[in-house]
Amino acid sequence: MIYNDLQDEVLFLLNRTVGSPEEALHSLVEEHGTDPDFYSRLIAAMMNVELDEAEARDRFVDLLDHHRQLETSTARRIDLRVAAMDYLVLHPEIVQSPTIIDQAALRLAQRLAAVDELTGLFNRRFLETYLTKELNRAKRYGQVFSILFLDLDNFKHINDSHGHAVGDRVLAGLGKQITDLLRNEDFAARYGGEEFTIVLPQTTAEGATVFGERLRRSLGNLDLVPDVPVSFSAGVATYPRHGISVDEILRQADAALYDAKLSGKDRIVVSNAEKRASTRYVADFPAVAYMGSAEIGPLRLCDVSENGYSLVSDDKLKPGQMLRIRVYSTVGGEQHEHDVMAHVIWSRRVADGDSYRVGGEWERPHSAAAEEVVKTATAGTAR
Repeated sequence: MIYNDLQDEVLFLLNRTVGSPEEALHSLVEEHGTDPDFYSRLIAAMMNVELDEAEARDRFVDLLDHHRQLETSTARRIDLRVAAMDYLVLHPEIVQSPTIIDQAALRLAQRLAAVDELTGLFNRRFLETYLTKELNRAKRYGQVFSILFLDLDNFKHINDSHGHAVGDRVLAGLGKQITDLLRNEDFAARYGGEEFTIVLPQTTAEGATVFGERLRRSLGNLDLVPDVPVSFSAGVATYPRHGISVDEILRQADAALYDAKLSGKDRIVVSNAEKRASTRYVADFPAVAYMGSAEIGPLRLCDVSENGYSLVSDDKLKPGQMLRIRVYSTVGGEQHEHDVMAHVIWSRRVADGDSYRVGGEWERPHSAAAEEVVKTATAGTAR
């Protein structure tokens, strides 16, 4: 959890005021009160917990009331931070075991927990938190943002030929180049291994491509490995053009990255998949798939539309593969089997798990088999 300067403002006001906490925070409320996440950020700054805006506002009112009660019962002035600790102890549903920690130590611990030590960029866990907040902000204000998903080319060869120390130098060098090019509002994380994710708020796919090209040229000018050019391939996806959820946008950026690799590496490709217009239906159906004569499965179909599907698999399926998916469904007490030919478009490991979420398109969207699969799912919830 990383806070902005609102935390500094709160501490400054509480330390200098000689009046009540309400008076101390009055100017803060006036300045930031139009921020739709103000109370959520305020509670996070004061208590180091994350609540949604409605609950945060209610808790803040309760805290001030609790503070007044403490001062009345003790007949002396009580620091609001003391009241906050007492409030948390009385409300274990918020924090089970609240702990006092020095502010500087807390910030250092927060940063170390969120930052990749080698590259100086944020880590994947914090990326997921940030992306959720950025998506909510973009939805609220009708804005766009883009993701640049990049992967170093031939990195295994660099490690194998020159050693991991040189590989680490390449990763650190790319991290520095990314940091040097970021605007204040931009965000970058090491996704894992040699993969990096850059989030560019209020930036179109075209703008993200321009940023990526600047980064690609700057990396090419560095002499990180003697006599070995260092390059990356990248995919770009934009909200809401290519998706309306974090998973969807990441998948499209990943698929575009895969296209960049297939088309020769050392290049940036924008996703060619517009946001899916057809209605999706929940489809909790067991299935198996066949690639040639090899059986893959068991699988579970998650959702379907007239154009495609997503499913969960224990095996990592590769974009571009053709599958024959056999879907089992029960309608009116009768079990049905449907064989549908389908392409794999994207595949991503499920967070904190050993399975993969896979999505793709029917080879023939309007075939009888595809239409029957969709028809059996229409009793579910459209989304």
